[in-house]
Amino acid sequence: MLLDACAKSTTVKCGKGMIFTFPGGFSGGADRAKAFPEAVKGKLEVIQQEPAGFMSQEGYKVGSQLIPPKKDEITWVYTESDSVGAGVIQALKEAGKTPGKDVLVVGGTCHGDTSDLLSGSLVGTGIQAAFLEGWQSVQTLHKYLKTGKVNDGKLYLEATADSKPSDDGPPSRFNFIPNPAVGNTQADLDKFKLWGWTFKELCNY
Repeated sequence: MLLDACAKSTTVKCGKGMIFTFPGGFSGGADRAKAFPEAVKGKLEVIQQEPAGFMSQEGYKVGSQLIPPKKDEITWVYTESDSVGAGVIQALKEAGKTPGKDVLVVGGTCHGDTSDLLSGSLVGTGIQAAFLEGWQSVQTLHKYLKTGKVNDGKLYLEATADSKPSDDGPPSRFNFIPNPAVGNTQADLDKFKLWGWTFKELCNY
């Protein structure tokens, strides 16, 4: 999403940027912190990566300390959740930057507040809903109890719009829900569906 936004932007020439992560020791955040630089390698330069937390207050606290000294260098920011992103966006504004115009910000996990998305402050977000994680965990347990078996290896569940993963067959040892990207227009939010659920139903916390 960020690379696409950089390519389309007429106001930002993307170069250097920052990553704000979940707290150290949280494996989901560690996976993202490893994967993001690999995805943008050779295209964007990471000048700083800092653990923030999970909430907007934590994103603001860390962002308000790190952003001002480097405000004239950074052209993009990746936050591992929209909640952290909300705090970082506020810190950017206080430093005199306009998110979506002077610097491009992308979130990693949606939440109930879409104001930063629809204002263009966030270029996009990802769907990793707590409800979805819980639903898939229960289904995995159901499949194991039903079959008494576990397949070796990993299963990456497909991000289908309407059909849910089948209840049939054994689960795999490692089972992963999809984490699809969503853009920042009302049309993007309205048309999104994953396993029969809408954006509003999944991103409501």
